[in-house]
Amino acid sequence: MYLSPKMKAEDSITLRVLVLALVIVGIVATDIAAGTKSSLWAAPMSVLGTVWSYSHRREPNISAKFCMSIGMLAALGSFFGHLFGELNDTRLALAELLIQLQVLHSFDVPRRKDLGHSIVIGLILLGIAATLSQTLEFAPMLLVFLAIALPTLVLDYRSRLGLEELKIKNEKLKKRDNSTLNF
Repeated sequence: MYLSPKMKAEDSITLRVLVLALVIVGIVATDIAAGTKSSLWAAPMSVLGTVWSYSHRREPNISAKFCMSIGMLAALGSFFGHLFGELNDTRLALAELLIQLQVLHSFDVPRRKDLGHSIVIGLILLGIAATLSQTLEFAPMLLVFLAIALPTLVLDYRSRLGLEELKIKNEKLKKRDNSTLNF
């Protein structure tokens, strides 16, 4: 079984890599601001999930979705455990939950809409890092995020409009120009 025509898979490797970079920057920024080490496991698992998701983007992945659901329930249980341990400040517990959910989500990102969700999660993680940060160590991560976000948003917009890659258009123009010169 493959995705229905309504559920068109996103084929742009560049867009996927940039979205992954945004998520990793958000995770690392949260680690820097909170003094945690989630990025040591979350970044490699996100890369693995993105690669796996790309290679299986046209399949329904029912077993993967089932495993992700179990993992999300475990993450929710872990969140409630941390929440009751730290009733004064829940930002870090929420950030950890969001990181865990994003890592699980990275294993099933076939469509552009799913990539958009990952972009928003990266932005939310950056916002959490901004609220947790008490030094200027966070500032370079903000600049890196912005440098990656701008081309990512351009590619996402082009994908939403259904525009082909620029080099394909250039090749078509060259072929058309060559064919008109032959007359």
